[in-house]
Amino acid sequence: MHFLVLNFHERQPKESLFKAKIQTLTESTKKLTGMKNSLARILGLSVISILLFSCQPDSIEKMTTSTTLINGEWQLYSIIADPPIEVAPDYPLSDLTIIQEDCTMDNTLQFNTDFTFTIDEGPLKCDTLGPQEASKGTWLLSTDNKMLMITEAGRTIDFTIQSIDPQELKLSSPADQIHPFYPPTSTITLTYQSK
Repeated sequence: MHFLVLNFHERQPKESLFKAKIQTLTESTKKLTGMKNSLARILGLSVISILLFSCQPDSIEKMTTSTTLINGEWQLYSIIADPPIEVAPDYPLSDLTIIQEDCTMDNTLQFNTDFTFTIDEGPLKCDTLGPQEASKGTWLLSTDNKMLMITEAGRTIDFTIQSIDPQELKLSSPADQIHPFYPPTSTITLTYQSK
């Protein structure tokens, strides 16, 4: 068979041989160009992978938590005490949301890139003559990314970050850090939803 192929090529006119060689060269060039593009893609992906994975996981997690905090406008959704807190004599209450005023529950919390935060009164202001900005302060994440320190009017509250995603932020703290009359044996969990 090999012999027949050679004989077939020998009988072709020179023009046909020339076209066949050009076609072979063109196909080889395309393959090389494809290989160069593939190599460039592989090299590019390798560089990106090295950059991404050379970062320590803690810093990536911290950037993600920080970015999620900053990108959200958070509205208080629920306040739960565990174990229940006695809000009146012989009246323990677990869901403290029900004793909050509507003008408090529509407030929004905004974390800023400069590590400050603001609380906006929302549409229902508790004090109609008061400013729209109800409160402001500073925030800081712990190095292990599990604690959020909020400082407002010289007082700092350390919150444990229970969970965070773009839709929900769940923070907890000993009850006496939230309100001085609450017992330290109870934990308050605040759930915020992204607005």
